[in-house]
Amino acid sequence: MKKIHEMLAHEKKMKKIHEMLAHNRTRLSREFDFFGDILFLDKCLEGSMASARCKTLEGFKAVIEKHESATFVFKQDTDTLVDWRVILPRMLEEKMSRQKKEVSQKKDVSKEV
Repeated sequence: MKKIHEMLAHEKKMKKIHEMLAHNRTRLSREFDFFGDILFLDKCLEGSMASARCKTLEGFKAVIEKHESATFVFKQDTDTLVDWRVILPRMLEEKMSRQKKEVSQKKDVSKEV
């Protein structure tokens, strides 16, 4: 009798999980339709390094294919910590350096003409 109750409880729990997943999938689909920035990776299974690689590669592949004009791509997992106080100034410094170089090159070209 105890086994039957456990099985029924498990079945009820699984049904609830599937309903919740369907609800979240619907919400995510609506958000994707509006913004176009969610990537569904049904082919990447959870729980292994292979799946982690799959998600990373598929993510970057989607950026290349669908958002080729993106100027910044960031990927973070739950086991990653990014100190934005350090990284953001570095990124801005690099961008400013590139812009200065471009302006300098344009000046050089205009002097030649």
